[in-house]
Amino acid sequence: MGRYQEPAQKQVAFLFLDVVGSSRMTEQIGDTKTQKLIAELFFEVAVIVERLGGDVHRYIGDEMVVTWELSDKTPMPDILGCLSQIYETVESHREENLLRHQTWVNVRAGLNAGSVLVSEIGDLKRELVYFGDSINTAASLQNQCKIEGTRVLISNVLYKLLEPSPRLKAESLGLLSIKGKQRQIDTVSLTYR
Repeated sequence: MGRYQEPAQKQVAFLFLDVVGSSRMTEQIGDTKTQKLIAELFFEVAVIVERLGGDVHRYIGDEMVVTWELSDKTPMPDILGCLSQIYETVESHREENLLRHQTWVNVRAGLNAGSVLVSEIGDLKRELVYFGDSINTAASLQNQCKIEGTRVLISNVLYKLLEPSPRLKAESLGLLSIKGKQRQIDTVSLTYR
């Protein structure tokens, strides 16, 4: 804090990660066990994110927002490798969660990158916030996953900048009309294999 009292333009990649079916889990196993499952997952995901150069920007209920600052002076972060490891972690706990809780955790993700305004906001409770179309598009892509019946949607603009991951199968969906967006987004669906 203090660094962005004056707003600054930055190039940032965003990952919106949402737990699928948390309402269903709450009905099945109750609030406390659901919260514990999500907290355990988010702890492990945060370790992966940190190890691969990202930052957990915020938790919003059963959603996590991850950022990577991008620069011409540094190599592109391994965002797809990070995503692959997140899905690997989710899958590795499936059997254990089924045995312990008769349910499991799965996630949906939306990814995008671009120029945003970074600023501090608030007085008594200060927070770093991002403003701009890039973050809004990442959030919209995560929401669009439900409509498209996929677990991961990434803008093609970002996908083309990244090293492919052998654990993620890519399928171009072309231009999609996304709720809340006037222009269509060139989109790629990723499937963990």
